[in-house]
Amino acid sequence: MLYSFLKQSANISPDAIVFYSDNYKCTYIELDEKVTILSNGLLQKGLKKGDRIASYLLNCPEGIYLYFACFKIGVSVVIIHPSFRDFEIRLLIENTQPKLLITQLELYKNIQQLGKEFSSLKDYYYLIDCSHNENSNILSFTDLLNETYQNKNLIEEEEISGEQEAIIYLTSGSTGRSKCVQSNHKQHFSYIETYKTLQFNYNDKFLLISPINSLSGLNLGILLAVRYGSTFYYLSTNLPSKQYMKMIPSVLYEQKITCFACISSLLRNLIEEIEQYTKKQYRKNFLRVCFVGGEKFSKLSSEKSRKYLGIYPHETYGMTETSGPVAVSADYPPICGRFKPLNETIKFRITNDNWEDMPYNTSGEITIYSDTIMTGYVNDQETTQKIIKNGWIKTGDIGYLESDDILNVVGRLKQIIICNGCNINLLELEETIRECNDVYEVCATSIPYMESEKPVVYVTFHSSHSINIVEDEEYLFSYLKERVAEFKIPLYIRILDVLPKNIIGKIDRKMLSEKALKEFTQHEI
Repeated sequence: MLYSFLKQSANISPDAIVFYSDNYKCTYIELDEKVTILSNGLLQKGLKKGDRIASYLLNCPEGIYLYFACFKIGVSVVIIHPSFRDFEIRLLIENTQPKLLITQLELYKNIQQLGKEFSSLKDYYYLIDCSHNENSNILSFTDLLNETYQNKNLIEEEEISGEQEAIIYLTSGSTGRSKCVQSNHKQHFSYIETYKTLQFNYNDKFLLISPINSLSGLNLGILLAVRYGSTFYYLSTNLPSKQYMKMIPSVLYEQKITCFACISSLLRNLIEEIEQYTKKQYRKNFLRVCFVGGEKFSKLSSEKSRKYLGIYPHETYGMTETSGPVAVSADYPPICGRFKPLNETIKFRITNDNWEDMPYNTSGEITIYSDTIMTGYVNDQETTQKIIKNGWIKTGDIGYLESDDILNVVGRLKQIIICNGCNINLLELEETIRECNDVYEVCATSIPYMESEKPVVYVTFHSSHSINIVEDEEYLFSYLKERVAEFKIPLYIRILDVLPKNIIGKIDRKMLSEKALKEFTQHEI
């Protein structure tokens, strides 16, 4: 079903560029030919519809071939993000039991010891950048791309059902334990179709800021571009984030990018890089669509985006379990945190713990109906049934409805704490601190304190700021006391060189929460 996006665009515009990077270009017809060869290669190795392949790759053309080859023959892709840690890789593979794992030498070193635990793998690894290896469990990916497979009639000419499993990916676990999300062709197909109103076409150029091996990279880059016969560009490098960010402004202008998506904190940092870039030289801006989400996006950031991108970003709201964003800014210019559904099939409710509806303008848990909602968590039916009921999913977020179609998002359930009987929204606290010009990134978490909870804050400053720990902490406390109620003032503020990130680039709240609790226990602050 998802392969139909490629088949249709290859028929209409065979010679158009589908994707490129700084060192590689591929047309639609070339991609379709590679996909046919790889599909036959996988079938020749014994793969069949319903099997699973684990993809653990840095950005490369082979990762794109693999997606569409699997979609074509009904094999599902277990996406292993290149930044996953050992326990996340183990969780995915143990729960999904893939037949093959396809990776690169650079990443293979990360899982060499783990491989001994994975008894499900028929052949342990296919390495893209390895032509021969004495280890019998390591095979060359080029064996699967043997051109002798091109004319073999191994692929069964049957339509892949919408109910056929397509993708398995991992939730970040930023507010709880990581879980394996299972989704099918119909859910992703429906997700791509929700963007019809934005009228993408063959002239659009998408920039993949997220890795190819990520849900955002797949849905908001690869599939969206291929569905409309567009082109997408990816950076082949894998540099640390600050260096990576410095490369993006030149790509935006030189490659005439029209569309990209990223998380809110990344866009804030990107705007600063664009500001510096455009001071040195003028370049015409071709950008027409920018999606931003994953975290709260402030009015100040929105206005700066308008100044340096030429457009207001579309703030989005959604979750991994809905295949990505299902709501977009209800206003233009956007009013931050105020959303409307991406299309008429998506519905909102605000419910209590018993799934009962709350009145308009009354806060409760945001509950969503959409064709894009996951099939469920792999090997965790109990949790699946707790959050999904009759096609509706509980998000774990707090919000309220102005009307059936206007949703206001307040924050995460677990980011609202109670201090001496008063509610404190940690996201609001973060936003207040972030408005300080010297602050680069901020994360507010909480610790148990005197039979209640108390917020604590971690901050990084811009590289241009000369840090004096004592003076800076005192300055931030003074800054907050002028802007928030006394009961919202954090127990302490810590200044760090960097804040830890999770797999999609968000600040790792879980890790900082554990750090705060450990510090409090050890030092009795």
